[in-house]
Amino acid sequence: MIYVAGGQDAVPAPASLRNLWALDLSKPQAGWRILEPWPGPARVTPIVAAQDGALYVMGGSEILPAGQGMPGLNPPRRCLTDAYRYRPGDGWKRVRDLPRPASAAPAVACGP
Repeated sequence: MIYVAGGQDAVPAPASLRNLWALDLSKPQAGWRILEPWPGPARVTPIVAAQDGALYVMGGSEILPAGQGMPGLNPPRRCLTDAYRYRPGDGWKRVRDLPRPASAAPAVACGP
């Protein structure tokens, strides 16, 4: 299973996204499924990991309207520490926050 969580749909982005998509590699012809997003704020560069049949979405940053968030960041952002666990069939559960804000390294995925 491949999951895609959060992100942005424009550069510069007016807001971050709160989405979760899944592609079952054993049935790729079925295409991407839209799943229930986590209960917290939308985010870019979240840390996403899988362990023991669960998916974790943690940290990242939320893109905010101009004039809000940390000064010097364009677009303005709020660094996040919240964390969530998703289990297929059970949905989302908030888990312990990160000890400090953290984000994954930004990367761009695009095709021809």
